[in-house]
Amino acid sequence: MNTAALALVCLGIVGFFSILALSNRLDKEAIRKQLRWSSTFGKVIYSESTVKESNPGGESGISVNYVVTKVRFSYTVEDTAYFGEQQWTHSGLSKENRPLAMKYPSGSQVIVYYNEDNPSEAVVECGISRYEGDRCLTNLLGAGLAMSVGLFMIGIILLLVKC
Repeated sequence: MNTAALALVCLGIVGFFSILALSNRLDKEAIRKQLRWSSTFGKVIYSESTVKESNPGGESGISVNYVVTKVRFSYTVEDTAYFGEQQWTHSGLSKENRPLAMKYPSGSQVIVYYNEDNPSEAVVECGISRYEGDRCLTNLLGAGLAMSVGLFMIGIILLLVKC
């Protein structure tokens, strides 16, 4: 029984690190693709940074501020007008990320990076935003992570019960 428990612990650890490595690789590939996108000039329609608090007044007494910055912009590709939106979430204990919206004041001109194969897909900053990426893949990675942690915990429990 100890061998099975140890195998589950190892499987959980290997699975966890494999999922982290895969997730990191997919993020890097998506960023590399964005860096190869074409660019054009656009105009900021709206930008705002909002400080939000997670778990305000919770039982643990621990709360963390996070800043949500949203930028809406317009741009033109081959005489067709498009509108885009990019959103970032920065967590932390301070409000230092709040000025990010100041980088994109309403009415200012910005460089917009767009996907030539799908010009409606665009960003003002290359990188992975909260809403970008494949939701199905994210759910799959989350399920794999949960399974790995579950196997690890079951293995630990079995090891402790035998001791």
